[in-house]
Amino acid sequence: GRRAAGHPVRPTDFSLAAVAAAAGRFARPSEDPTSILSSYGYGLHLDTAALAAMCRGLADGVTHHEARFAHAIRAENGHVRAVALEGGAQVAGDIFLDCSGPAALLCEDHGFESWAAWLRCDRVIGRTTAQEGVPPPYTHISAHPTGWLRSVPLAGGPREALLYSSAHRPDMPGASTIHQGRRTRAWTGNVIAVGAAAALIEPLYGHNLQMVQTAIQRLIALFPTKAEGPEAREYNRLTASETDRIRDFLVAHYKTNGRTGEPFWDEVRTMAVPDTLQYKLDLYASRRCRLFTASQNGREGQPCRIRHHRHGRRRRSDDPPDPQLQRTARHRRERVPRQDAGHAEARHRFPGLAP
Repeated sequence: GRRAAGHPVRPTDFSLAAVAAAAGRFARPSEDPTSILSSYGYGLHLDTAALAAMCRGLADGVTHHEARFAHAIRAENGHVRAVALEGGAQVAGDIFLDCSGPAALLCEDHGFESWAAWLRCDRVIGRTTAQEGVPPPYTHISAHPTGWLRSVPLAGGPREALLYSSAHRPDMPGASTIHQGRRTRAWTGNVIAVGAAAALIEPLYGHNLQMVQTAIQRLIALFPTKAEGPEAREYNRLTASETDRIRDFLVAHYKTNGRTGEPFWDEVRTMAVPDTLQYKLDLYASRRCRLFTASQNGREGQPCRIRHHRHGRRRRSDDPPDPQLQRTARHRRERVPRQDAGHAEARHRFPGLAP
């Protein structure tokens, strides 16, 4: 194959969805189980502010108070009895969700686990720019010498995020500081931290929005039936497990990077990583770079081979080359330079950022 011959091969060369996106093409998922299109779903690019406004409009039976937070009114046991708002109004309740972002205004200080040793990008610049031409059907992420740049196509224009390490680049105009990590306990007393109040992770992917969704689902499943029940402990266990796995997924991008000769990327490639991630990397290397699933057909530790599915049949590694797959892979490689050229234009919109 091409890899054995020394030619570069990307996993996306074997993904119909990736090849189609690179070509600016789209097809709706198919209901035909024999079609590979039946295995795909929609990938949504969401404007978070517009999404919040839509959810607010759909929240029947919810009273919305438009006011700034003043302070929390607590009972003797430390539980929040009410939230005092500027202007004198108070909102009482039995359970409170702290959605105030990294400030976590309602949460008591029960510890914060910093991930700065592994996720070293601590500055972010985000902005929406005017759309030029037809927007691409994909989010584009690329590395630069001290971090990475992401561009998400939205209806009002692309939303761009630039992250970098302040230890490797002077502060840039408009940059905000971020402290990546999670609270030791997301649920304390009768306050449940949700979103960035519970954990803050760099927006390389859509994990921050995903964690809001899973937090709501988890709370519904574990909604307490009595005070001081075991639900809080289980909620915290599941939340910690989810966020730590996402952390490891992101750290792996830095640990396994192939950029050499750049101090930032050289440092993160040689850094020590969390034990949970190192275990997975060691297992992956020991098994000759084969993936393992936690369970397959009810059996633990079964090897998982990446297969291409076409016309309802599994493609085996010893099958003859698929001409259609080879054509799509070739088209993907031809398309990549055009993608990189388009993303280079986005870099120029951040003054002082080297290519």
